[in-house]
Amino acid sequence: MQIIQNEVKITVDEIHAFQNARWVSPPEALWRIYGFDLCKIYPSVTNLQLHLPNQQFVTYWNNQKLAQLLQQDHLTRTMLTEYLNMNIVDADAKKYLYHEFPEHYVWDGTGRFWTKRKKQRAIGRLRAVNPFEGDTYYLRLLLNHIRGATSFTSLLTVDGNLCTTFKEAAQKNGLLEDDNDILFCLQEASTFTMPSSLRRLFATILVFCEPTNVRLLWDAILPHMAEDLRTISECHTNTRATYVLKKLKGILKSMGKKLSKYDLPKLSKECMADAESLEEILEEQSIVTPLEDVEAISQLNVDQKYAFETIMKRINEGKHGIFIIDGPGGTCKTFLYRALLAKIRASNSIAIATATSGVAASIIPGGRTAHSRFKIPIDVKITTVCGIPKQCGTAKLLVKAAIIIWDEAPMSKKYEVEALDRTLQDIM
Repeated sequence: MQIIQNEVKITVDEIHAFQNARWVSPPEALWRIYGFDLCKIYPSVTNLQLHLPNQQFVTYWNNQKLAQLLQQDHLTRTMLTEYLNMNIVDADAKKYLYHEFPEHYVWDGTGRFWTKRKKQRAIGRLRAVNPFEGDTYYLRLLLNHIRGATSFTSLLTVDGNLCTTFKEAAQKNGLLEDDNDILFCLQEASTFTMPSSLRRLFATILVFCEPTNVRLLWDAILPHMAEDLRTISECHTNTRATYVLKKLKGILKSMGKKLSKYDLPKLSKECMADAESLEEILEEQSIVTPLEDVEAISQLNVDQKYAFETIMKRINEGKHGIFIIDGPGGTCKTFLYRALLAKIRASNSIAIATATSGVAASIIPGGRTAHSRFKIPIDVKITTVCGIPKQCGTAKLLVKAAIIIWDEAPMSKKYEVEALDRTLQDIM
């Protein structure tokens, strides 16, 4: 970073700055010189286009006239339209669903047509569609179940009768009976969607799709919606369900709906407390430990190593203790703290890192100010306690913690430390 006076005129050469800042290691340089692949996906994945009739994207130049554009049939061809055309001219093509097509045919992006695959292997991927998107979702549903369709009209035709919408066609094909389409949507999404996104999809389905058997969908998809709780071994099934319900309640509230409106398990106050503690524990366990902190354990000097081993011995023995790390500024006290945190978190134990100032907290992984973590009031008196109820998630987190590190503790007021001491005695 440079600070330059307004009066000084300089030329900023971004290319030169980039070249000066860039560094390539010898192995990478050799790899690039020989032209080896830097990354590779096998088998290759073909992302299939999905669109409603006459709603495909068309690319054209700024100076092209619209009348000429409409006359060029080549520009309107897509993977989907040519898949339907192939079912007319090629009898073998009728055997395959749309997402199976890339396994047997190759898409020519220049000529915009499919040809039979002669070598290599590929798989097709049809982009995920939210039920909120309406006819596009039902078109995708039909393409995933109907083979040999020759046009959009043929997809809309059921038993010789032409339907007005793709939803109606899906209903008459028996794809919407007993919420099968919704269950299929959720099961498919669970294979590649993160639990948080899956919970939002489930809430969207509740609001916009009006499923007939909500409890059946809930029982089928709950393990996937609670998958981010697997790291907590003592988490019971009821607690997992409560955690997911609490998350769904927030999502539904943002959509203007209430959880009680749907046929879902009810939330109790005890379960809500368990869910809150889960969130606190999950937040701590999701902290990423930098590699340099792990390596720091082997780089401690004699005094640091003595402190490290003394504290770790007490933790491993399960005994209580208070330790004060004393040293002038620049003697790498934070280096020791980070090594302790890395060691404890590597064993899936909980380590709480705090500091009096925000600057000091920001250089410790997962660090927070003591006021934020321990809910210390601004106006502290001789009888003050921290605002942590015994049944809340923070209290349960403190009980489970293997170590609490408070950097720059002497910078705090005496009453603040005493308030935390009284609170911890009450919680324990």
